[in-house]
Amino acid sequence: MIFMRVVVTGASGFIGWGLLAHLRRDGVDVVGVSRREVDGILRVDDYSTAPGGDVLVHLAETADVGLVNRLGDTYRGELRSVRQALLDKNYSKIVYVSSAVLYGTSNSGLFTEDDPVSCFDTYSLAKRDSELDFLNVGATILRVGNVYGNAMSDKNVVSAILGQLKGRAPIRLREVASVRDFLWINDFVIAVATCVSCRCPGVFNVGSGAGVSILDLATHVLDIANQNGREVVAIDSSAASNRRVLDIRKFTEKTGWAPEVSLQDGLRKLLEAYYPVPT
Repeated sequence: MIFMRVVVTGASGFIGWGLLAHLRRDGVDVVGVSRREVDGILRVDDYSTAPGGDVLVHLAETADVGLVNRLGDTYRGELRSVRQALLDKNYSKIVYVSSAVLYGTSNSGLFTEDDPVSCFDTYSLAKRDSELDFLNVGATILRVGNVYGNAMSDKNVVSAILGQLKGRAPIRLREVASVRDFLWINDFVIAVATCVSCRCPGVFNVGSGAGVSILDLATHVLDIANQNGREVVAIDSSAASNRRVLDIRKFTEKTGWAPEVSLQDGLRKLLEAYYPVPT
């Protein structure tokens, strides 16, 4: 057996916490790093002081798009300093979790890793900055779709639907026609863990490989909650619909990974935790 130390930044977050638990169950020597005070995790004031190790899984970037865009170049500069400090630690392998937002949107088809990158705000520019710096040292870059599950952020469309289940009024969402790729958290954690144990440099898409409209997503949730008579309405008539769905064949062929939890099963698991489904 080859022994290695894995360092996970952002370990107290939605994805990091699940990855930390998964690696520990597998007996991996893993150090979780966070700026929050959490039992079992190393607290740091700045991720540039994260410890060295053999493998770095870098998750420590905010998912709050609005906040990032308000911070602008200040945020990009802070990330650049942290990245350089981490690169100076000479990890033998780096796994960086990026975002499918870099593809922008389309009206048809699946995005592949060969499609052009679209940087249109600070958030996407910062993600691309990180990708390029890490690619220069042979890192694995995972462009992920919409990850959902227990303990996810309340600033996403799945949370917006769940937060309205206890009412009786129509489910109100900004728009309902756009199509997205939703991936259950445990499936994504396994994908990241797979990259820890294999050598797979380059850019890979990780998602379900299937698209669902926001309207159909809400309908699935309402059906599971036995509320299928409730209306779903769009509150922004000017919002343009679009599509972002990932072709995951490259990653599957390289690693053997494939998502195991269907959207319906994932939503059912989520509702069991968030909202008691009547029988």
